[in-house]
Order: sequence, then C-alpha cells, then structure tokens
Amino acid sequence: MKKMLICGVALWLGAMNANTWAEETATVPVPVPAPQVEEPEPTIINERYEIWNGGTEIHDLKTTLVWQRCSVGQTWGGKRCEGQSKELTFDDAQRLSNTEWRVPTQSELATLIEANPDPKLRKINVKAFPGTEGWFWTSDTPEPDSLVASFLNFYNGYTVSARKNSANHVYLLRTNGVKYAN
Repeated sequence: MKKMLICGVALWLGAMNANTWAEETATVPVPVPAPQVEEPEPTIINERYEIWNGGTEIHDLKTTLVWQRCSVGQTWGGKRCEGQSKELTFDDAQRLSNTEWRVPTQSELATLIEANPDPKLRKINVKAFPGTEGWFWTSDTPEPDSLVASFLNFYNGYTVSARKNSANHVYLLRTNGVKYAN
C-alpha cells in the first residue's frame, strides 16, 4: 500500500508539474514577425516626373508631356517594366500613332535626356523609365520622302539618323492637350 501511495503521489506530482509547465509555456508570448509592408512608390520622382494611371504613365511636370512608362512591347508590372521591348521599323513605329498616343519628335524625346557626369550611367531617369535600353525612334525625318529618320540613344544621349528599315525601340507620348515648345 505504501508503494501504491508513493507511486500515486509521484504520478500526481508529475501531472502537476506537467500542467504547470503547460500553463507556463502557454502564457509566454510568442513573438510574431511584423508584416512586410512595401513602401509605396513615390508620386513624384526627382521633382520632375509624376506617376499617373497606376504607374503606367509618367507626366513630365517640366514639359507637360505624358509618356507611356514602358516602351512598346512591355507592360508595367507594379515595380518595373516587364516583357521584351519590341524593335520596330520607322514605318511600323509611326503606325502605332492614334488619336491619343504618338511617336515623339526629336525635341520631345530629347527632353528625357538627363545630364550625368558618369558616362557609364544611362542618360534617362531609370526610376521614371525603368528598363530603357537601346535606340528609340523619333517621328522626325530630314525630308518627307527621306529613306532615313532620327533616333536617340539613352546610353549616351546622342541623336543620329538611320535607315527607316532599321529596327529600334519606341516610347509613345501624348501631349495632355498642351503643345510642347522648346
């Protein structure tokens, strides 16, 4: 009987310790990681570019021009331009123009060139226009029947001419109802 009583007390004490341990661990707060909150994209970039239409358009506060944020062939994915930028001939690029969007003139496209002392850096604001690469058509030709047209390179900021059957990238813009003047 003494053995049973000692075993019973030992079991009772063991159960008490287990319950006490369970209660103690249940009351210890478990740290919960803070939710990852992404910083929203600024509405204005470098006091010049205003983000419009969910990030798909850029309004240039200096010129009042409105640009598609991604080049033709790409779409805005919320943080960057996604997809492959299309390379089009001059005539194919001009066919993209409609009542709202059009290919920029040389002087309009040149407004996107930024002075940059480091020649290795792009000459376009990559926060406003991410994924910019290569040469971009303008709507300018030396003469109406010319076989060449102007295009711009945002790596070095140069505008040159090439044959119209060359393939280059395209940014489209709209004037937001205001005629741009240099």
